[in-house]
Amino acid sequence: MKGMDSFEINREITLEELAAFMQANWNREEYGDFVIGDPASSNPDPKTKYIILPASESWCVIIYPKSGGLFKKKSQIKAACTYTSAGAGKLTEHGAKIGHYETTGEKIRDAKNAKELNQEMNTVADGIMRTYMDHLRELMDREGMLR
Repeated sequence: MKGMDSFEINREITLEELAAFMQANWNREEYGDFVIGDPASSNPDPKTKYIILPASESWCVIIYPKSGGLFKKKSQIKAACTYTSAGAGKLTEHGAKIGHYETTGEKIRDAKNAKELNQEMNTVADGIMRTYMDHLRELMDREGMLR
């Protein structure tokens, strides 16, 4: 599915543990920095938190752990492209380094622009999200964390 990705890990992990792992291992020079929060909230301490990475001016990537539950017994690392009017703020500049994109500005104003915004997610943001997930999967594989 466009705009989403996941892979299985061999143990449960919290968002804080995932963030600490990324803090210690993430290649910031090549993939940029990340923040923790909620791209849909201006609240500095939102209830729901994600690891947020830039994708384009209108899209960012959220990464989060998902624990096994009643029907899904396996723990996963999940990622999704999510719309944000700020494109993850200042981090957006780095998104331009790993994926070229066209400036979107205020594209959400009408249906024609919504189509362009969707196309941006399906091409640019999705490609950048997969690049991030490939890097994270490689890091976790090196540490023996993959299922």
